Amino acid sequence: MCEDFKRLVLAKLEELKIMNDKQNPGILPGLELRDFGPQEIQIINNLSAFWFVSGASILRTGKRNRFPYAFLKPTDLFIQRFNFHAQLLCIFHNYPEVDGRLLEAIDKIIATNGHRVDRLCIVLVTNGEVVSSTLSRFEADGDPRIMVAFRYHELTGGVSAKEALMIRRLEETLYTKDLFSISSVLKTERYFYGRKTELQRLIGQYNNGENGSLFGLRRIGKSSLLWAVLRTLKQMTVPVAFLDCSDPGFHKTKWNKALFRVKDTLFRANGMEDLGKQETAYTEEDATTCFASDLALVRFKFNRPSYLIFDEVENLCFDVSSSEHWRSGENFLPFWQAIRSTYQQSTNMFSFLMCGTNPYPLETAYLPGGVDNPIYKYIEPYYLGFFNVDDVERMISHLGFYMGVTFDREVYTYLTDDFGGHPFLIKQACSFLRLNRVTENVPRKIHIRKEEYRAARDQIKAHTRNYIALILQVLTERFPREFSLLKHLAVDDKKLFNAYAEDDPRSIEHLVGYGLIEKVTQDFCFRIKLVEAAVQYDARDLACPESLEERWALLSKERNQFEFGFRELVRSVVKMGYGAKAGKDFIIGCLNKQVQIEKARCLDFDDIFRGEMYFLDLKRAVLKDWDRYRFIFNDDKTKFSEYVDAANKFRSDAHAETITKEEFRSVMPKLVWLTKALKDNS
Repeated sequence: MCEDFKRLVLAKLEELKIMNDKQNPGILPGLELRDFGPQEIQIINNLSAFWFVSGASILRTGKRNRFPYAFLKPTDLFIQRFNFHAQLLCIFHNYPEVDGRLLEAIDKIIATNGHRVDRLCIVLVTNGEVVSSTLSRFEADGDPRIMVAFRYHELTGGVSAKEALMIRRLEETLYTKDLFSISSVLKTERYFYGRKTELQRLIGQYNNGENGSLFGLRRIGKSSLLWAVLRTLKQMTVPVAFLDCSDPGFHKTKWNKALFRVKDTLFRANGMEDLGKQETAYTEEDATTCFASDLALVRFKFNRPSYLIFDEVENLCFDVSSSEHWRSGENFLPFWQAIRSTYQQSTNMFSFLMCGTNPYPLETAYLPGGVDNPIYKYIEPYYLGFFNVDDVERMISHLGFYMGVTFDREVYTYLTDDFGGHPFLIKQACSFLRLNRVTENVPRKIHIRKEEYRAARDQIKAHTRNYIALILQVLTERFPREFSLLKHLAVDDKKLFNAYAEDDPRSIEHLVGYGLIEKVTQDFCFRIKLVEAAVQYDARDLACPESLEERWALLSKERNQFEFGFRELVRSVVKMGYGAKAGKDFIIGCLNKQVQIEKARCLDFDDIFRGEMYFLDLKRAVLKDWDRYRFIFNDDKTKFSEYVDAANKFRSDAHAETITKEEFRSVMPKLVWLTKALKDNS
């Protein structure tokens, strides 16, 4: 009760503050518009009837580009209706084509006026053609700013109806845009939330001349944080380079050429592309010397150390790289020897940041073949954490305000608990909640109540399932032992999980660092319930229920799931390969009983599969025409045949009345293999 009263008092004080700070429309006395065109002056005067125009200037770029702009301070109407508090940039674009120069101009204006301007919403007044499709293309390319676009002629003339047009266009643009669904890397700070502490830590490491690390699962925001580091250091005039090691230009080449690409990326990012050693000089014998020499050039020009950000660094790592000559350690060893020796021998020349999914290269003492790892324990692994409920509220409420979407406060807690504070998953859940409520072409405000969230929980789970699979994919592909640990935990096999944990504590540290599991009292458990459910599905071959009824239920569910897809696969493959008429003859030749054959002759091709094609008949059809199916079932004819027989044998509706734990543990993995093969390859 005390907290509710306190919240009420604070809300009242805020209301009084707003009333005392009323902003009337108008224009700053003496505002200089001398270099503006007649239309632009007229538009600014019209806008001042319902905004307060607080400033104006002209940005000139290149030899001929001219971008007049003004700052629109929101009046009470826009504060209350759209929750605007910062000023909006209104930029004029008197050119026939909207292109990247406009975005560059906006970035420059915001960069020098960041303290006063809203970073998300821009008012664009343009003479450009095909504006909406061009802006959509920019958004698809990873620049999802909110551009409220007007044509010059819409805002010139008399002021009548201009306010209504402005409100309608803001509603159409803001309330129909789904900012929650943004999935691209955040290369600007417009959508960057909740990472100030991590950002300051990384900048501090650079200032101290230290190397650093940053690890975490996909979609947790690593790359967005790295771009924030990049922006901050560039503002400090630091020579910095962002190196995406997943680029084949790095991991498909030998170590010395990869080292040259590091140098080349650094030079190009800092306006030095015509300087330094050429690629031909980076031979295996001289690459390290060339690298040190080139870094000295950068140090001399900027009078600051360089900073190298290695993202997706596992691509340049032994054992887990997708390229064999790195995976074997053959190129890993000289590459990181060169990086380390240059750092140690050249004081205050550069430092670097290693980033990726797993700190494996920093925690493994020996390379394949027993050679010492030059960067073993060289840097302390650091994991990027999840958001707390305050971070979640700031992010979701801020994005929601622009779209006219608000939430009960309890919803922020639900989101944090259900998704463990994973920012990407939380935004996808909010996207689903919003889309569940919007009506096409009718912009309006939406409020999500806590009861609505609870009612939609199952649908939200289904909506985010594929995203969770994407997040876990890196474990299944590159770190299967860690994923195996998760699977044992998911089926509550504590004995085996604890045995593995004792044998391999480093894998447990990784899973805790990822934020996937946590220790509560003496036991580990999942932090995110939806992740637990996803892993449980993948671990269904490990689960073995105590009761007979549960064992049959799981087997029947798995078998039915496989048979449905299997039946449809055979039907479509036969029809495509033979046609309906010849396909019918082929299928009849696969039937085992005379009564089936006689009935099938009277049926259409598709109808045979609905009634007269039994499970083992499907198997015979596949074996009879194996070449058409071999790649679906991993080119393993013997395994396919054996597993289908096992699936047919253990059926609660037919051949067996009981199934022991041993039998269940034998047949369930076979069914899972069949289902997975069908799902992954067909």
